[in-house]
Amino acid sequence: MTVRSCGTVFVRAAFHVRPHDITKIMNTTTKTLLAGIITAFIVVGCATTQSWEYRTRTTKERIGKAVLDRYGKSGWELVQFERIPVVETDTNHVSTTNLEYEYIFKRPKK
Repeated sequence: MTVRSCGTVFVRAAFHVRPHDITKIMNTTTKTLLAGIITAFIVVGCATTQSWEYRTRTTKERIGKAVLDRYGKSGWELVQFERIPVVETDTNHVSTTNLEYEYIFKRPKK
């Protein structure tokens, strides 16, 4: 028996199995069982969905790194940050200079 540096040659020489013999070795029951296991993994992977809870925080000033770190330690992930104009309630006027900052966070539901 000659052993070469190629791993596949060693496997073939040691077990006397050629690549095209693999399909002959696997009987119909084994193939069906393997197909069922693969299908189950696909169905389970597609059926499980992650549920999220969201938190919105609106401030007149930008929040700093320390606050973001505190949210992160609690499991919250920042998903959106937006500057939004303030609508004055008495005149219904939209201010372009007076802005608020809106932060939207999410984390997995427990």
